[in-house]
Amino acid sequence: MKTLIISHFRRFALFALFALPFAVQAENHFFNPTKPQSFQMGMYRIAGTSKVNLTLVRSTDSPLSIRLVDENGKVLYRETLGKAQPQYKRSFDLGQVENGTYYFEFKSGRETFRKRVELSTPTEQLIEIQ
Repeated sequence: MKTLIISHFRRFALFALFALPFAVQAENHFFNPTKPQSFQMGMYRIAGTSKVNLTLVRSTDSPLSIRLVDENGKVLYRETLGKAQPQYKRSFDLGQVENGTYYFEFKSGRETFRKRVELSTPTEQLIEIQ
């Protein structure tokens, strides 16, 4: 009886060892992130500043609309790329906006893609020790 329980436990452990990573991978966006199909994108924030650089390389001829919106849906920036513009590069200075969550929204044909940007500027405090 003891050998039967240990045998079943080993089978279950072996099954879990091999099956669990595949189940986790399907749910984890780190392994399977959603990416836009009509363009490739690179976006990064310059360290120590409020600037965000955006680079796009398009793979379709359909117009691409770019919007920067805040968390309430207010449009802060809007631009549309025509068919003749396969590459795009721009630097956005977010120093004039408040801390919070902002979204870059990209729309090309039926495809819509959003990229979130968390903006938080450190505050300096002077602490006096007496």
